[in-house]
Amino acid sequence: MWGKDKNELEELIVGTEGTPAEYDAELRDLTAGKYYYRAYATNAGGTSYGKLKEFSITGITSDPGIDPNTAPGNGDGTVRVILNGRMLQFDVPPIIENDRTLVPLRVIFEALGASVEWDGATQTVRAERDGTIIKLVIGGMAYVNDQPVELDVPAKIVNDRTLVPLRFVSEALGCQVEWFGDTMTVNITS
Repeated sequence: MWGKDKNELEELIVGTEGTPAEYDAELRDLTAGKYYYRAYATNAGGTSYGKLKEFSITGITSDPGIDPNTAPGNGDGTVRVILNGRMLQFDVPPIIENDRTLVPLRVIFEALGASVEWDGATQTVRAERDGTIIKLVIGGMAYVNDQPVELDVPAKIVNDRTLVPLRFVSEALGCQVEWFGDTMTVNITS
């Protein structure tokens, strides 16, 4: 059973009597947000339910072709990020600090096609794409291919998420970045 409302889950049957109850498929066209699921099994002895679990959808929306020049103001003061015409969704909203936009690292790095590693012992993020290696130390320096880069605002942890400077990360990976203050929108073109 799964769905957005934990009190009204839809049934998704994956096995029947005499067949293995194995499930390995994709749920497509899910929108950003929180979802819930619960596994259960029924046999002659009754029904047994597993614990209610949850997951969140973040990343790129399926709505292509958003134009930052004509996008209406979002009205709630949050920053929107568009990558190649598609709006990115974050589980922790981007923040602006000292005129720099910081976003959750995993969403932006993965959306840009970079692999991401986190070293909790050194509080360091490492991302790599096409031979470019970015290292960010929480509260400290950044490095691109082992060359130090001083940031106006370093990476930081907010609500258990590591936030990184959007312009620095995007430009280090070869992207163009534009800011549209009227709509609080960042447009990234790779």
